[in-house]
Amino acid sequence: MFYIYEWYIVNTNEIFYVGKGTKKRYLCKQHNQVFKHYINKYNCASRILKYFDKEEDAFKAEYDRIKELKMQGQAVCNL
Repeated sequence: MFYIYEWYIVNTNEIFYVGKGTKKRYLCKQHNQVFKHYINKYNCASRILKYFDKEEDAFKAEYDRIKELKMQGQAVCNL
């Protein structure tokens, strides 16, 4: 089973990263330098958005969510 997840700043609910994963990937804090900056500077948390049976469906949902958030000035860690 696959899922998409997002990391956000708890106080503002700003979403700064969206990913796709399995198992406990949504808890992983090893991404890129911009991500590390957010994790170190703010009180952050992650949440699973939706589950998928097929990885292709999860990839598409991840892509669509990142695109949507980028248009709102969010998902800044998705380079």
